[in-house]
Amino acid sequence: MTNPTTTNTTVPHAPVTSATAAATVGVAELHHVSLSYPDGTDEQGRPRTVTALDSVSLTAARKQVTALMGESGSGKSSLLSVLATLITPSSGSVRLDGVEVTDLSEAQRARMRRERIGIIFQQPNLLTGLTAEEQLLVTDHVRGVRGRRLRARRDYAQELLDTVGLAGMGQRRVHQLSGGQRQRVNIARALMGQPTLLLADEPTSALDESRSHEIMALLAEVTARFELASVIVTHDRDLVDYTDAQVVLRDGAVSSTTAAGSAAGSSALV
Repeated sequence: MTNPTTTNTTVPHAPVTSATAAATVGVAELHHVSLSYPDGTDEQGRPRTVTALDSVSLTAARKQVTALMGESGSGKSSLLSVLATLITPSSGSVRLDGVEVTDLSEAQRARMRRERIGIIFQQPNLLTGLTAEEQLLVTDHVRGVRGRRLRARRDYAQELLDTVGLAGMGQRRVHQLSGGQRQRVNIARALMGQPTLLLADEPTSALDESRSHEIMALLAEVTARFELASVIVTHDRDLVDYTDAQVVLRDGAVSSTTAAGSAAGSSALV
């Protein structure tokens, strides 16, 4: 795959090169992260809080898919938002590519999201007036790429569409794509900024069983091919075989952490 033109970043970081990639195993590292929200007052008028995350520690490793599992209200969405730098935790450490995220300004965190993090939404949220190729290019426009540099990125956008199984479909509009094809555009769009961390919020929830397995296999493939650390929220235990590790949350805390395919992992997820 060709090396596309990208914008420079002013976010301080420890660059990951081919020489350091093997040593820098943890792309995203959370240490004792807690998150609390104000929740009105109690009967005595004292402030009350709700704990969404309770001393969570987690490492998302390069070239691995981590499944984030748990019942509704267990803290999965809150944890994904912390990883995406959308929410600053109440306490604890969040490091991405060696950078302590909690030390960054909001502008620096926004730049990090644009240039280091790819997000795959539950629903593709594609823009109806754009082609599949343009869905990818618009993300470069948001990152500040303009003119000749933006035109040069068309080849890379087409390569990504080829990679996700949409060869020859770059000029199709949203209404000409099936649900599974739209989710593939969603994945390619998340890869457009060459992220190191890929986050997916139940990417198969709107798909049938067959398409769900296809999408999970694709996510595992791009994770290895682009040397990403991927964290995927899912309720579907049948898809665990496509992941390298599982983290189960309960009441905002880590209930279990297991490796894929292990006997312990199978029992822990029952």
